[in-house]
Amino acid sequence: MLGKRWISIAALALALTSCAQPAVPKVTDDDAPVITKVWITDNNATMADTLMVADVSDDVGLAKVEFYIGANKVGEVDAKSATGGSYSVKVGEKGYACLLTKVIATDTAGNRTEANGSTRCI
Repeated sequence: MLGKRWISIAALALALTSCAQPAVPKVTDDDAPVITKVWITDNNATMADTLMVADVSDDVGLAKVEFYIGANKVGEVDAKSATGGSYSVKVGEKGYACLLTKVIATDTAGNRTEANGSTRCI
């Protein structure tokens, strides 16, 4: 009888030690992205070719760059884990009037940075 009880206790101890451990948060030294410049190209010849541009960088990798005029999201660029560059979307003749421009950059670790550009009339 003692032998069966010992095996049961040993099996229970093994089962308890092999249970899934709680998830440990991922620790990363990844800094938030840096947005150095936000602007809209001045193309008075044809508004259809007007671009909203942002220079963005990150020490590890970018996931996406989002572009806003006022509260309206006018585009998003998949940064494909690049560490930086100039990203742009065509805003053209969208009829947003005079509103504040904004860019949100998200890196591969989920860190986000927002930067406002100037108020533009398009």
